[in-house]
Amino acid sequence: AVELLTEPIIDESETVVRMLTPEDLKPGSRYTVEVSSSLRDWAGNRSSDATNWSFTTVVPTIVSRSPVADSVLVAENIGRIVAGFSAPIDGTVLLERNAEAVQVQREDEVVALDGSPLYDASTNMLSFALIGGARPGSSYRITLAAALAGPMRTEAGGDFIWEFSTAIPQLVDRIPAMDSQETDYVIKAVFDLAIDTNQLNEEVVQIFRDGAAQPITGLDFDTQSNTLAFEIVDGLVPGARYQVRLSGKLGGPKRVLSEGDFTWEFVTPIPNIASTLPFAGSANVTAGDDPIEATFDSPVDIDALLLADNVQLLAGGVPVDVSEIEFDRGLRRLRMMPGTGLRAGTRYEVRVASVVGGTGRRSDYGWEFSTAVPGLLSSIPADGVLTVRFFLLSQPSIKSLIKFSLKILSCSGNSHTSSVGVLFNNSRNDFLSVKYNG
Repeated sequence: AVELLTEPIIDESETVVRMLTPEDLKPGSRYTVEVSSSLRDWAGNRSSDATNWSFTTVVPTIVSRSPVADSVLVAENIGRIVAGFSAPIDGTVLLERNAEAVQVQREDEVVALDGSPLYDASTNMLSFALIGGARPGSSYRITLAAALAGPMRTEAGGDFIWEFSTAIPQLVDRIPAMDSQETDYVIKAVFDLAIDTNQLNEEVVQIFRDGAAQPITGLDFDTQSNTLAFEIVDGLVPGARYQVRLSGKLGGPKRVLSEGDFTWEFVTPIPNIASTLPFAGSANVTAGDDPIEATFDSPVDIDALLLADNVQLLAGGVPVDVSEIEFDRGLRRLRMMPGTGLRAGTRYEVRVASVVGGTGRRSDYGWEFSTAVPGLLSSIPADGVLTVRFFLLSQPSIKSLIKFSLKILSCSGNSHTSSVGVLFNNSRNDFLSVKYNG
């Protein structure tokens, strides 16, 4: 029974009785109005039996759904799920029993809603969202309780149910490409759609070198380009075969059941030296403190490169000290500094151990160059001038100037002989000054 908000109200004609309920009539319901037989007219007449009649309210039906039933959509394009009804639904059921009134299942597992469902009475639109949004490669089932449309819906039609699916991401590009020779340190997988980042961890992303699992670092997914990137902790080893295995979970349950994991293989080439500084075979390299560099055309074994004695500099066949050995992974460039600088008129050889190029490398890397030999450009007094000697002896304070084509390190002279010793370096003063004491 429905309690009336007030006593029945008789209008001015005294022939119409109005009854007010405390709330709107419920949808999809059958109502019966009964007038008691004790009701009399002004003359005292009354019915021998109670008078009653029945009526029903409209049973709302769903006229629109988003996503559409049985559709396949991109997961990230799904915002709020919406059901549009043909008539108002029972808002009390939605308010008091929303957990039962609206249910979403992903692969038969209940998915929590992000907040409470929203109902717009002006448009009869019911909407709700999922915590974390929809996930790729999944089947979803939406269940709206029949009670939202009233008892008549519960008895006859049952719950409102429809299903939809999200698309499975496909691997569209691989870096390095399948069966190619790798020339970069970062490994990338490019998808056409976003993957399930809820599954992203180092257990679902694996790489093997010749069958042995390698630890990875820098795992990241760029949502703008749908690119998954990572590196091997110890870097790529040259001359090796690698297999990348990305769990099918990244593409959702439908990927796991249909095609399984994403996999591909690549090999790393044996690196060669692409360029050197100084250039190989150079014969007039300037002496000084400029660095020595070698750039490789593909990744090298960095750990081996930085081991003692795997990089050597020889002067005239004799090893000399080098310092600040560095390797730039981005440029694949080896750089080192000669310990005491390059000396003039010296033949140099650079050797890099073959192990740096992997097990497939059969010989050491190396190249040679020479620094320029200085030549005498001019002198004061000039060579062969006889009068100069007498002048020098008579003027003990006069200095003799000798100009060289290259820079010098030091000079040793004997005032009682005609010989002068010279050692060259990178000093800015390329003039030799000799003072005679008479």
